[in-house]
Amino acid sequence: MRALKTLWEFTRPHTIIVSAVSVTALYLMAIREWEFSFLFILSLVAALLCNVFITGYNQLVDIDLDRINKPELPLPAGNLSVTSARIIVFGSLIASLLISAYASLFLLGLVATIAALGFIYSWKRVYLKRRHQTAAFAIVIVRGVLINLGFYALYSGGYDFPIEIWTLTVFVILFSAGIAWFKDIPDIEGDAQEAIGSLAIEKGAGKAFSAGVWLLGLAYSSAALAPLFFDFQMGSGSIITIGHAILGIAFLSLASKTNPLEKKQMKRFYLSFWVLF
Repeated sequence: MRALKTLWEFTRPHTIIVSAVSVTALYLMAIREWEFSFLFILSLVAALLCNVFITGYNQLVDIDLDRINKPELPLPAGNLSVTSARIIVFGSLIASLLISAYASLFLLGLVATIAALGFIYSWKRVYLKRRHQTAAFAIVIVRGVLINLGFYALYSGGYDFPIEIWTLTVFVILFSAGIAWFKDIPDIEGDAQEAIGSLAIEKGAGKAFSAGVWLLGLAYSSAALAPLFFDFQMGSGSIITIGHAILGIAFLSLASKTNPLEKKQMKRFYLSFWVLF
């Protein structure tokens, strides 16, 4: 049980859960009603394994950094060996690509592109993570564009994207930029030592937090208002408007109770932020 708990913690559960929900939601949006699909099962497994590769490789590269920023993670805490982590990370990558290739060439190209962006995000020779602009770009492209448009195209069998998908894509693009900014705020100490140019270091934790809050306010507002200007076909526009308004208020309430200068508060806020995501 302890080994399973360590493995679960190594996968960064909040990212795994969000990926599973995102892919499943896109499948349901594409087919409009539930029906068993072998393609969906294969693509979901491939996506989750790719997620493990990306988050796991980041932890392998940043062990020293995480000893300062996230000492509770399995590698810096000593609960998982580097050798075991490498087996998990690169085994997940290989399995993800093999499953994708078996499912379809389109899925293989999609997953390979996502994996490549995740790799250079952490790979020290490129290290997109070093600058907040390139870090945000990578997260936005993967979470906002490739996942939403790519998996919907896979399931629908074409590139005719309805307004709901475009609205979702814009929303997740804004949300992903918020992820890029918020995640670095509790990590200022370690990032400064590693010369990582996060927005929180360049502008200060308070300004980075405020920028993220404004950005997420825009995301929720755009999603809530979209049904008022466009004809939504997949569900009730009023439910989408009311739902995003409620979640937006919940987010603003959560943000108002968070002091970005308090590391523990900011970490709690960040995990709650992923729940809203």
